[in-house]
Amino acid sequence: MYQDAVTDVTVKQMLKSPRHTKGYTPRAGPSKQETKSESRPEKEKNPTGASTSKQEAKSGETSKSSNPKPSPQKEEPVYEEKLERPEIPKGFLNKFITKLRFAREGGDSKMDSNKFVMNIWDFGGQPIYHVIQRIFMVSYAVVCVVFNMNEGLNAPAKVRDPTTGKLYEHRMTNLDFILFWIRSVFVNVRKGQNNKIMLIGTHYESLGKTEQERQQRVKEIENILWKALEGKPFEDMVYQGELFTIENSVSFEKSGASKIILQIQKLVQMMILTLPIKWLQVLLEIQQLRKAKLYLPTSEINDLLARCKITDRKLFLEYLHDIGEILFYPDDKILKEKIVIDLMGVVDKFKTIITVIDPSIQPSLKQLWRNLNGG
Repeated sequence: MYQDAVTDVTVKQMLKSPRHTKGYTPRAGPSKQETKSESRPEKEKNPTGASTSKQEAKSGETSKSSNPKPSPQKEEPVYEEKLERPEIPKGFLNKFITKLRFAREGGDSKMDSNKFVMNIWDFGGQPIYHVIQRIFMVSYAVVCVVFNMNEGLNAPAKVRDPTTGKLYEHRMTNLDFILFWIRSVFVNVRKGQNNKIMLIGTHYESLGKTEQERQQRVKEIENILWKALEGKPFEDMVYQGELFTIENSVSFEKSGASKIILQIQKLVQMMILTLPIKWLQVLLEIQQLRKAKLYLPTSEINDLLARCKITDRKLFLEYLHDIGEILFYPDDKILKEKIVIDLMGVVDKFKTIITVIDPSIQPSLKQLWRNLNGG
């Protein structure tokens, strides 16, 4: 996307140049007009008063005269020759040449504006992971709350213990958990953002023997959900056009997945922002730094923004936080001094802590537990 944006701007600037106005022929050799001008003899007076040319005089000075055939000119655009410098990535150069040729032939010089990047995160649904879910409750997102329609909404939720792997009944019902996730999004996203939450029910084929029975059951579940949302402050966040259903035991065409994907695309496209090119440049650098660093001091990030001429630093960092690229907490006394640039790295750290095996299950870890309890 960064290369496309730079290409777009560069091509527009090149087209404004006089050399790219009407009549310009993009060849490595001289144009017809230039050839005519260069081949015209420049006359001068010789001592005898006769009119001659420099070209003729030069020929007369040598004993050998040759008239070789002109070497064929390589028909390549001037800009290709001029721009082949080591600092320009080959992929970018090829894009630029292709785009400029297309524009010179009368094509649209504007890049495809429909391109966008979408990250997909799959949350761990167990209660033990709730402490880290807020990291991913970003402001520019479509959240899909997925639940098993074959389990009653008012029945206690069955939750898997992360250490033993056994299922147990939770104090919250399945409906409580659905509302919990919706509330979490509402609480954690920035005010004024147009997040949307889609409700998706699984195990569609298990709802009845006939299609009519299954559709009737879906309608009943839908009515319970919409009723539970009435009057809640987060009601408008939930997409209520329909309750989406999916069945994983059948082919993709019959599963209902395509309808879900199309709806996600529609909702995501409502959130697409047009960004300054320099914002993309900084994002690229942060993504490179992420390969070696979990976080960076805020001062280093500020230096990077200054080098890239980002003037409104707080706005930019809040944007990266809102799309889930960094963790930026400027109002927190401790966290404001550090900016996390690797979210998944943080998740790995938390996961190591919160999924420690109980020592009664694995006695060999007792000493490690004592060390942990001792600080």
